[in-house]
Amino acid sequence: MKMTLDEFRRIAVVPRKVAGFATVAGSILLLLLLYNVRSAWDSMDQNPWASFWDLFWVTTGTNGATNPVLVALVWGPVVLLPIILVLVVVDLLTHEGRVDKTYQRYLQDGWLAEQVPTGLQVQVGRAKVEVVVLSGPGQPAAQLAESAARVGARVSALPKKERRAWDAAVGRQIQTGFPVGELMPELPPMVFACARQGKTPFAVVIGDAAGTTILAVKETPAVAPA
Repeated sequence: MKMTLDEFRRIAVVPRKVAGFATVAGSILLLLLLYNVRSAWDSMDQNPWASFWDLFWVTTGTNGATNPVLVALVWGPVVLLPIILVLVVVDLLTHEGRVDKTYQRYLQDGWLAEQVPTGLQVQVGRAKVEVVVLSGPGQPAAQLAESAARVGARVSALPKKERRAWDAAVGRQIQTGFPVGELMPELPPMVFACARQGKTPFAVVIGDAAGTTILAVKETPAVAPA
């Protein structure tokens, strides 16, 4: 049984395109803007003949030449913050349409899966993420749990060199999800593995081995996993 559009909108986490970038870049630019404001304000005591705005727009160094660092500090936030704001607004206005398109993909080639723990973690960047496998059509979570536990036991017992190689192979794919194949021979080869998504036991899987989207679920859905 598939979720309705209202259910999908309520529980599926469809990522926003610019949210992460806008948060990081916007925070950096805002800090630079505040730094320049503070610097201009503090400089008024040493330059009583100059207005705040005269000092705010200064881009020349002590030698009287234009300083590229000051140009970036002064003009970067002023120019880029409005652009980022526009991108965020556009993203907000178009997000609902992307959710609807994602739902249509879900109807055609998607299912609600249960995340089955393997007891393993791999390093991705600076963080450790939990490795789970996803139930699917014809592969209920109850049938996968024992095999997933065997994967965890086998990999945990690997020699250090083999374990590092296994972790590296999984780490390269885990964020987008991948068919377990030879990395987890205890499981049917087309079972998907991924990093744990969200805080609930469920995830939405859309697509196949050629292109897969895995979405976190915000709350326990009324529809049973496939």
